[in-house]
Amino acid sequence: MLFIGATGIMKWRRRKRTSILLSIGLTCVVLFVGMLLLLAVLHEPKHRTQTVASTTDFQLRTQPHVVASTTNATSTASKTLSAEPSGYVTASSAAVTVTHPNVTGSATQAWWGVYAGDSPEDAHVFEQLVGKQANLVVLFWAFGDEFPTYYSDMIGARGQTLVLFWEPDTHYQAIIDGKLDASIAAFAEGAHRYGYPVILVPFNEMNLNETVWGYGQLGNTPQKFVEAWRHIHDFFVGVNNVQFGLAYNNVSIPDVPDNAFDRYYPGDAYVDIVGVDGFNFGDPWVSFDDTFNESLVALTVYGKPIMLFSLASTPGPSRPAWIRDGLGSVMDQFPSIIGWTWFNVRKERDWRVQADSASLDAFRAVVF
Repeated sequence: MLFIGATGIMKWRRRKRTSILLSIGLTCVVLFVGMLLLLAVLHEPKHRTQTVASTTDFQLRTQPHVVASTTNATSTASKTLSAEPSGYVTASSAAVTVTHPNVTGSATQAWWGVYAGDSPEDAHVFEQLVGKQANLVVLFWAFGDEFPTYYSDMIGARGQTLVLFWEPDTHYQAIIDGKLDASIAAFAEGAHRYGYPVILVPFNEMNLNETVWGYGQLGNTPQKFVEAWRHIHDFFVGVNNVQFGLAYNNVSIPDVPDNAFDRYYPGDAYVDIVGVDGFNFGDPWVSFDDTFNESLVALTVYGKPIMLFSLASTPGPSRPAWIRDGLGSVMDQFPSIIGWTWFNVRKERDWRVQADSASLDAFRAVVF
């Protein structure tokens, strides 16, 4: 009986010890799972916090512009052109503050630039041909493509300003409705990282009816242009190395009151530079003065710095004089002109100054 009793007690103790071990094991499993869940929870908020902080930082830089309207050309001093390349800041600077050239209107004192192809290397080849470095390098860029920060060493670090014609593949209403907001925000952030001076020219030659952003196309109107422009501009508030350039074609097509220059003006707070594109196609021959005079008179009313954003003449016996006199004496009539760029490619015409030696010599005489 004592043996049986002792055996029972031992079995009971083994069962109890087994039960205790199982309880301990289950408790360990629960604690382990709980620790894993806790780690996951702790990790997840940290990731989200970083994302929100970055987004908030960018949103603070892109609040709507509230600068008071003014017609004083010096009112944009915090985002205007630098007088000399040596005054440029590096891409590492937190903010870029520059001023536009103090010019009298002469082409030899204004900035000059070139569009020579789709890469800055094309501009460098042209500079070697002319024998002098340009102040401005022009590129055409599509909405949706990232900002070309990779060109910093080829443009900004060389003391040059990037003039970027920014062209959409859709109508203004899509921009107004916010359908391109993600790409616009990314583009603005890329421009901020680039750090060097940029003149951004959205919707160039909008008063023509030849592009998807042109007058009358896909429901486009000057009123929608203004709304789309302001929508885009608000993403760049605080991106102080970027100026907004408004580039008209020298003639409006169609030539109707609703397509006049003043219908497209977004307001002083949204424009840093006003400008115009103009070309002499040679059929018939049009002088430099006749190409630009009327447009330049119309632009002076805004009290902003003026640029001839894109210009060229078809080859011919009179082209050297078109270049020499136009970019010299004719520009003297408009002291607000701070710069011009030559469209130096073969397209509708052979616009290249090197197409004939006399034109190239005239161009060299202007820039030196």
